[in-house]
Amino acid sequence: MKAFSITEEQIARCIGAACADELSREFNRHTDFLTIASWTGETPFGAGGLSLDEAQMAACAKRI
Repeated sequence: MKAFSITEEQIARCIGAACADELSREFNRHTDFLTIASWTGETPFGAGGLSLDEAQMAACAKRI
């Protein structure tokens, strides 16, 4: 029997979806599906990545 496991990529996708939902609900910030799908574990939250400010980072961290 094979044990259940979650890959790093799957974890990153779950975190990306949670962040996108939080940004939409709390900050009225729309992110299209293709952008969300391109987020990986290497995508930075700040400049050069998601470009989140401190309040947005805090909200996403709390949601995760």
